[in-house]
Amino acid sequence: MSTDEPARDGRWTVLEQDQRFSRSVLWRLQRTYYDRQGPRAWHDREVPNDATCNTYLAAAYAEVVIAYLHELVRTGKLVATAPVHVVELGAGVGAFAAYFLRALDELRRASSLRDLDVRYVMTDFTPSNLRRWGEHPQLRPLVDDGRLAFGTFDVDADDAIALADGAALGPGSCANPVVIVANYAFDAFRQELFRVHAGALQEVRVTTRAPGDGPVDLARLDLLATLRTQYRYQDVDAAGYHGNPIHDQLLAAYQARLVDTTFTMPVVGLDAVERLLALAGGRGLLLSSDKGYTQADELDHRAHQPMQLHAGCFSMMVNYHAIGSYFEARGGVYAATSRRALNLKTALCVRGDAGDDFVDTVAMFRRRFDEFGPGELYEYLELWRAREAPLDQFLALLRLSGYDPGLFHQRAELVRRQCHGITDALSVELRVAIDRVWANYFAGLQNLPYELGRVLLALDRPHEAARFHHFAIDWYGESPAACLSLGACYYHAEDPAQALRWFQRARNLQPDLAVAHQWIARIEAEGERAAARTFPAP
Repeated sequence: MSTDEPARDGRWTVLEQDQRFSRSVLWRLQRTYYDRQGPRAWHDREVPNDATCNTYLAAAYAEVVIAYLHELVRTGKLVATAPVHVVELGAGVGAFAAYFLRALDELRRASSLRDLDVRYVMTDFTPSNLRRWGEHPQLRPLVDDGRLAFGTFDVDADDAIALADGAALGPGSCANPVVIVANYAFDAFRQELFRVHAGALQEVRVTTRAPGDGPVDLARLDLLATLRTQYRYQDVDAAGYHGNPIHDQLLAAYQARLVDTTFTMPVVGLDAVERLLALAGGRGLLLSSDKGYTQADELDHRAHQPMQLHAGCFSMMVNYHAIGSYFEARGGVYAATSRRALNLKTALCVRGDAGDDFVDTVAMFRRRFDEFGPGELYEYLELWRAREAPLDQFLALLRLSGYDPGLFHQRAELVRRQCHGITDALSVELRVAIDRVWANYFAGLQNLPYELGRVLLALDRPHEAARFHHFAIDWYGESPAACLSLGACYYHAEDPAQALRWFQRARNLQPDLAVAHQWIARIEAEGERAAARTFPAP
């Protein structure tokens, strides 16, 4: 997708002319992509999610939610006999839900909230995702014990969550305030686009063209990358533009305050949040992490709003300042990470009854997100990505991350290379870390059990290594590399028969795999020598 002028050879098909940006065909293509791809969009790394799908962010959210629940108890606003619903918008593959529930349960069981019923609801607009979530071996047990549910919720239209079990969460159905989680969500929701130029407020209108002069297949997942867009600006009056007084007041405030800039208005996302808050009579907490702007001055002097392409979809910067201003105008509270130069920002918005200030919730948010938060950790990990840190330093980084499986998987080869000759004390630390990482693991794209098995074999722990390799094969299927590694585990565990079996399977999968042939020849030769040394019993 490009904003370049189309080639003047006439071989372009106009898909839309001077369309309001929020109604552009671009959003239809975005929706088609997510509907067709489902969790594959994240599994195939077409849509980035490492920064918001990790144990550190989940633990930070859990602490803020616990503080919020304690505050509801303190102010008499929590119904102890009714469940608290945590609703995730655009739940992706489900890893964040699993991380969050584990962290929240640990905190809840160690507090006076131990008997509180907390139910997490993963949502998306497409039913196909619900079917895939229900097949995941680590999500199914959470559903069975009542801690997790799946539901469809279309941010463009729905005012109720249709749960997979046939029930629904509709307006007024929740006795307790709701918690809304929206990570890497607002950046993909339908947005409005405006410009302030010489004091005038202008609506951005888009013309979109596709290459060729024949019919355009809008179902093509690769179409988005081929499009050309052009923009035109039309003066508008903020008064009455939306028909929502708060939205219109915010537009007027931006017109008066901003200088020569373009900015987005996340009206669709805000309306969706408003409908979710209506489940509990307008009360609830929103936590959202994404790329975006949290302060008004960040919106100034921006010639355009970038659209970042990810395979067949795109994302935009999130105007958290608008979201926070909306909550404040409705009597709520807004807090956000204060650093402007931060790639990952987090916003907290809370609404309750008149006079509620949520000071304890905001204080916990400031502690977990402003002193050293997920955004700083993400930057720190990026700094270390290309460095080969000593093993003791890596273990310290792993502890800081909350024993994040993704971090270990990323550095597994470097860890394995440092296992030979390490001290007993460091070996124990590493094995403890492996146990913690494994407890956090959510099966997805990263074949972590294979990497853990290789590290444990390097630590001369072949029996433990074999256990992880069996997990890898059960979950991810047989591969020559996995069969070779499992064969090596059994060889070092002094089980030549099993070792030979797995080396032969590696050879069968890849007949030209020289190392498999070498291992087979070695075991057969050792067997012949052992047989030659065998003496008959007297």
